[in-house]
Amino acid sequence: MSQAVLKKARNIKKKKRIFRDYQPFLGIIFFWILLVVLCIASYWAIEQVKRTYSSPLSTLLLTGERRFTTKKDIQQAILSTGIAHSFMEEDVHLLQQAIKRFPWVKQVYVRKHWPDKLDIHVTDYAPIAVWNDLHLLDHEGKIFSVPHDRMTHERLVLLYGPEGSEQDTLASYLTMDQLLSAHQFHLKMAEMNARRSWQLILDNEIRLEIGKVHMMSRLKRFIELYPFFENHPDQRIDYIDLRYKNGAAVHWSPIFVETQPVQMQSKKSPP
Repeated sequence: MSQAVLKKARNIKKKKRIFRDYQPFLGIIFFWILLVVLCIASYWAIEQVKRTYSSPLSTLLLTGERRFTTKKDIQQAILSTGIAHSFMEEDVHLLQQAIKRFPWVKQVYVRKHWPDKLDIHVTDYAPIAVWNDLHLLDHEGKIFSVPHDRMTHERLVLLYGPEGSEQDTLASYLTMDQLLSAHQFHLKMAEMNARRSWQLILDNEIRLEIGKVHMMSRLKRFIELYPFFENHPDQRIDYIDLRYKNGAAVHWSPIFVETQPVQMQSKKSPP
């Protein structure tokens, strides 16, 4: 074996020996480098969480079928919770309860989306009638209230009935209204009194007394008889009493026509 080969082999062994001698120190250095990197990363993550924790919510997404709820209502609900307006501090359940306190809100869902977005889905009750002049009814007979100034665009039938009879009154009204609407009659008011006797007012101001039994058959009788009552140009129907076994009693009111006074000009004799 040549001297060059032997010398090269000795150098390789020497380098391996040196590497083995410094290997523990290299491990320690690598450990400290890794520890420093982890500390820096942890510090950055903590600062990001602190920043997010204290930063205000900047995006409010309001969705849903809202007939009465406004964005101002939601802002007031957020303020009423008494908590800071940050992503981490915003209590979803507390905010849901605050919004649900509005009497016209049927359902509400609140979700948080990282890092600064609040998603609020609100569904309001859909009114179908005014109940006893004080409240509203939805299609399920649920009573709720709405501020008067938010009802300017709502045209609803007026329903009256004893306390606790909301669902029965609504169900009967819907059945009668379906029959009348099919023949171009529209209800303005429907009232069931304590004796469960019904009185209806149509949109042409005709009052119908239909009692508490055989209501649908009596309405059908009204529909059949009404064409015979129309040809009275000097009178209008005040009310029709259908609480008879056969026929009906009709009360008429005269139609007053305002006339303009005629001014007579006196003729002067020529001078």
